[in-house]
Amino acid sequence: EALDPDVEGVEIADEIVRVARSNPFLSSSRQVEELGVSFAALISSLGIVLIVSTALISRKKELTVMAIRGFSSRQLAVVLLIENLGMTLFSIAIGITVSLVMLSGQTALVNTTLPTFIQRRVAFPISAQLKLAAVIGILLVSTIFPILLSVGRISKNPLWRTHE
Repeated sequence: EALDPDVEGVEIADEIVRVARSNPFLSSSRQVEELGVSFAALISSLGIVLIVSTALISRKKELTVMAIRGFSSRQLAVVLLIENLGMTLFSIAIGITVSLVMLSGQTALVNTTLPTFIQRRVAFPISAQLKLAAVIGILLVSTIFPILLSVGRISKNPLWRTHE
């Protein structure tokens, strides 16, 4: 029985993934990549905590004046959250956009320079989507936590100190 010459393609993605997962060299490099993403998320969240904390310390007098003038702790928190979460969300949006553009460009470059029968494409499995959501959640929490901590301290004791 002859093969049909009009075959458009064969779906072998599951087989390729199974073979890649069973290959210790391929699976270990993937694990290193995942560890790198986790480490980068941890370091960037620590950086955000330090930046937000430094900004709040430098604005301590301003926040104290706002508390003395009658701002409630909730109002202070809302003002600071809007300012800082706006910057954080904007940064996340820029990061995701740049990453998608770079990934699409790299995929197109590989497809044009290494012509094969298999065209590579950008795909985000559920595990990658969950990791991305976890990283975004960690970054948002690292923005919110120092603000709530600082607002709580200032609201409990809004003393004006002339010396520091």
